[in-house]
Amino acid sequence: MAPMADCPPCRGAPERQARQIPIGRRVAGVALALLAASCGRAPGERSRAPQIEVRTIDADHRLVRHAGGETIVPARPRRIAALAYEDEVLALGLQPAAFVTNWGTIRPYAATALAGSRPITTLYGPAEPPYEAVLAARPDLIIAGGYTVTRLAGLSAIAPTVVIETGDDDERRLREIGDLLDRHARAEAVIADYAARVRAARVLLAERVGRETVAVLRVRARKYQLFGTALVGPVLYRDLGLAAPALVQERLLSRNGGVMVLDPEQLYDLDVDHLFVVLNPQLTSDRSAAALEDLAAWRRVPAVARGHVYYVSQENWLARGLVARSVILDEAVAALLGEGRFAAALKTPAARREMAERVLRDPRPVLRNPPLLAPPEQPR
Repeated sequence: MAPMADCPPCRGAPERQARQIPIGRRVAGVALALLAASCGRAPGERSRAPQIEVRTIDADHRLVRHAGGETIVPARPRRIAALAYEDEVLALGLQPAAFVTNWGTIRPYAATALAGSRPITTLYGPAEPPYEAVLAARPDLIIAGGYTVTRLAGLSAIAPTVVIETGDDDERRLREIGDLLDRHARAEAVIADYAARVRAARVLLAERVGRETVAVLRVRARKYQLFGTALVGPVLYRDLGLAAPALVQERLLSRNGGVMVLDPEQLYDLDVDHLFVVLNPQLTSDRSAAALEDLAAWRRVPAVARGHVYYVSQENWLARGLVARSVILDEAVAALLGEGRFAAALKTPAARREMAERVLRDPRPVLRNPPLLAPPEQPR
């Protein structure tokens, strides 16, 4: 693969030149820069992303080799646009100048930490960030996910852009961004802190839950989904070591399956002791959640019959990163131990409807510990 440093839009110098161009002309120029998006990358070369490598050039600049090529970045970035991985930037004790949000929502547990940051709302997902909004944030460093690689030239015309592509490995991603931002010690401290929380939670749940089974049901506008290895699944089944019901084990975990669409009739096969129901306020999932109460199969699920149904918000539970995982872990433990709003068993349809509506109104998670957020500061 040809080094990205040979591709003009990807070098460190253009961002300094770009700041001298009027904003209107620069935004228009972004579209032209997209013509060079394939520069330095052959088709199909995304399957094995290289780990990030950082080398100091001088007191003010560093050379970064990343999933998008090679980029010269400032040694001490002051305004980071986190088009992906704001979780990691916050965990490292930094406040991004801008971050991407879907539908304009901010994750409740991070709202205070992001209060001074500019939200960038995407219309077609994070793979297509609006360049005008990114430009308005005046970043001196852009951190992007692998799905934005086809937009790399356009983003690099705004500021030096580093692409991080680590899949579901949150620890590796935090370490790589820690290397990028010269926060190695903080990254290791966060990883160790999360591991300690997992150990403590496992002890509590072994005493109170044992081998009782746990599942996660996502309620969408017109369908239901069960989680296996995707997103929240690893927190419950790998980190906490909780047991999965046979349906999840056979259809998902044993096949390394992330998620499956659940036909309402399959609820008869969902023999689970504890059920987390993930609600999305943006997709009218309240109607789908209410519709469950009309199904005989739903009422026969053991967790439903015993009142062990726990409504949680997608805004907290379907996120990546160790900060998000610490929140999911905390709320899962609180629910299984019957703490906070989970203290009362939801044994009636009315009680379940009321709790679902409450979570949609107020999605703040039930936390037993502070999230893994350091007090935010500007980069050194």
